[in-house]
Amino acid sequence: PKKLKAQNYIDFIYKSIVRLSHLNKTGEIHQYKSVLPVTITLLALFYDIKSYTIKNNLIVVGIISGICINFYQVGFKGIYSYIIALLLPTIIFIPLFLLKALGAGDIKLFSVIGCYLGIFA
Repeated sequence: PKKLKAQNYIDFIYKSIVRLSHLNKTGEIHQYKSVLPVTITLLALFYDIKSYTIKNNLIVVGIISGICINFYQVGFKGIYSYIIALLLPTIIFIPLFLLKALGAGDIKLFSVIGCYLGIFA
């Protein structure tokens, strides 16, 4: 049997995330709200262990899908809390980044997770 490389696994998971981030026609989007952050976090863990960086493509997919899912659920009224939760980790963790205790990719990943969970999680 042909041995698969790690890049093939990464491509498969990345394509799965992109497929999951599209809104479901039936409106059952709540199940993706827990699957996507876990998948993105696991992919970020894999990238971080492999190359000590977290890909910006992964962060962009996470932010866009998180905002889309939350906008679909709460509309314009509640979307502000999710956008604040997206920006809050950046503001809180800047001192740790300046002290070189935390990387920029980690802060971006916290922002993606905050985008999915919101402030009141």
